[in-house]
Amino acid sequence: MDTGILHLPVTETAAASAPLWSELAFNRWAVVAATLLAILVLSEFIRVFPRLVDCLVRNRGSLELEHSVSFARSRNHCSLGLLPALILVIDRYGVLLPSFAPGIERTFLRFAMAAALPLGWILLRLLMQTLFFAFASRRFDGESRATVRHIPFNFFCLGMAVLLPLLGVMVLAGASDASVRTMVTIWFVLNWTVSTYRTGLYLSGGCSRFATFLYLCSSEFVPAGMVAATALAL
Repeated sequence: MDTGILHLPVTETAAASAPLWSELAFNRWAVVAATLLAILVLSEFIRVFPRLVDCLVRNRGSLELEHSVSFARSRNHCSLGLLPALILVIDRYGVLLPSFAPGIERTFLRFAMAAALPLGWILLRLLMQTLFFAFASRRFDGESRATVRHIPFNFFCLGMAVLLPLLGVMVLAGASDASVRTMVTIWFVLNWTVSTYRTGLYLSGGCSRFATFLYLCSSEFVPAGMVAATALAL
């Protein structure tokens, strides 16, 4: 039945009138805050950077970094200071976010959804590690536990030194959002793969193959798989 209401199709002009990500006030302030946090930890990052590179090239690099309270503290500060920048990258380019995320009008909720990706992985990994060490406490001393817990954060800090400059180059070169999204996704996979590989090498030097396999399955594969599967399913 014709009600007399004129229904106009959505045109490209109307779609283009939607504000850009960078035009939203919350996102602007979030970028400013993330930049300030990154600047605050810059001196510590420069100081700990050679130790982070050592973690990449030597099996005992992560252990020796953990031995130094000062360097370990700097690594922790850098991880916290760089995490907001990663969350903003996830939010801006929709990396592994649910398909309905772009339709959420409140920018804070989209930011919270982007934050749930790395924070969810951290919490799941911590939970699985706690359960694993509760049943395998005799196989791992306190030093080994601290080292394997922090290996991913070593490579996160090191990886951000690659991701942010590469992202800047792609943006300046006019790369499409899809290209940037693909690059960031590849970065996630490579960073996790290298971190897990180094964790396995470190454990294999002091633990049996079976214990190493159990730890990697429970504390590395399961958390990463659950987060990725949830993101892709939604």
